[in-house]
This record gives sequence, C-alpha cells and structure tokens, in this order.
Amino acid sequence: MSKFDVARLREPAAWAMVVLGLVYVLVRIGRVLVGDPDTTIMERASWNTLDMTSPYVVALFVGSVLLLTKLGEPSPKAKPVAYAAVAGLGMGAVGGMFSLVLGVFTGDGARSAVELVLLGAPALALTAIALVYLLPQVVPDRPAAQGHP
Repeated sequence: MSKFDVARLREPAAWAMVVLGLVYVLVRIGRVLVGDPDTTIMERASWNTLDMTSPYVVALFVGSVLLLTKLGEPSPKAKPVAYAAVAGLGMGAVGGMFSLVLGVFTGDGARSAVELVLLGAPALALTAIALVYLLPQVVPDRPAAQGHP
C-alpha cells in the first residue's frame, strides 16, 4: 500500500481542470474574434460555436467544483475554483450564444444553419444549466429577513 495521500491531489486536479477549461474557452473566443483574414467572423463563429459550449468543457468546469465540494471532505479552498468555473461557463455561454447567432447567418445554406442550431442550442442549454448549478457556490447567502413587529 502506498503511503502517498491521494486526497491531497484533489486541489491541484481541480485547478488543472478549471485552467484547461478557461484556456480552451478563451482560445475559441479568440479564434472567432481574430482569425484568418480570408474568413468572415460569421464563418469563424460557425466553426467554433460547438467548441465553446462543448460538454467536455462543461464537464471540466462542473467537475472541478464537485471534486472539491462533494468528493470527500469539502475543501475550504473551493471558492476560488468555483469563481473561475463560473467565469469560464459565463464566457462560454456568452461566446457560444454570440457564435450561434452569427453562425446561423454564414450563408452556407439552410442545412448548415439547421445543423448548427440543432447541435448548438442543446450545448448552449447545457452550459447555461451548469452555470445556474454552480452559481449558488459563488453567490453569498442572503441574511434571513427579520420579522416586523
């Protein structure tokens, strides 16, 4: 039996997951905004929509927070990871929505537009659901209202 405490790996693993997700989303947003000069922003948006809202990226963000809050003893250092995950999901949702709208109007035909909507809308919905799921981790609890005499 190894004497190495694997529980200590939860925090580095969570940080690795959230950083990978953040970098992935930022690179995809960058590819939409600044890309090949021979392509339009609408074409780049169409090509990158599904990457920004990928279930893989959503799983990285949600998994990083769950790793520190639900798996074993909750970590007191989970809050910064949760903030980073919410920021990443927010950027992915906004970028994905922007890219989905622009991507529909690329002029590649109705089939491409329908495919993009059929694949992009559920992926965007999954990203939004994950964002709503993680928001309670970062929003402070409101104090209970005092009763009026």
